[in-house]
Amino acid sequence: MFRRLKQNIKEKTGRATATKLTPEQDQSISYNENSRKQVEEIAKALDQLSQRWRGGGLTPTEEIGDPANVLSGKLPKGKYGAALRVIHEMQTEIGRLERRANDELLQNYVEGTFKAWLKGENQKAHQIINELKTRRVDKDACSSAYTSKATPERQQQMEQANARFEEQLAIADAEFANFPTQQQNHARAIGKMAQMLAKHYDECQKVAEKHAEKVK
Repeated sequence: MFRRLKQNIKEKTGRATATKLTPEQDQSISYNENSRKQVEEIAKALDQLSQRWRGGGLTPTEEIGDPANVLSGKLPKGKYGAALRVIHEMQTEIGRLERRANDELLQNYVEGTFKAWLKGENQKAHQIINELKTRRVDKDACSSAYTSKATPERQQQMEQANARFEEQLAIADAEFANFPTQQQNHARAIGKMAQMLAKHYDECQKVAEKHAEKVK
């Protein structure tokens, strides 16, 4: 632990060099970190959208229709009262569509795709990368110690650290190979989600048009 800390300090102060990874490996590490932030932003935005479509009480859409319904009861006759009742019916029906869309959005995309990836594949890759970074520091620290004073014990430590690093590097490379498939899965999920939202808004428009015909 002390040797690892000492190596980190030396690297930060320019008194030691670090084993370099390939450009492809560096790119994969950056991708894992950046994609996590981006997917977190996607999940956050979808959560904010779904908040308008859920709730223990009335949704914001339904809240528009509720006072219209109350007021229409005080104006049972005439076009004004009839128009208010239509507004209530329209907002209530759209509210039902929003609740249904919210269930699908959360189950299939927010939780089922993006948050599942963050908690699963991305977290696994994050742990693998962190272990790779740790073993890289150990490798360089042991090499530096052996260079400063060559002893059989330090040689053995260096060889063991090198072997552990190479082992973890192979594990990381295998994990990096999964990234293109994960990208494709996300692109496919976003495409399906866009189609789902387009269908939802189309249904809402048809409901609005249907009820609008009643007040002409």
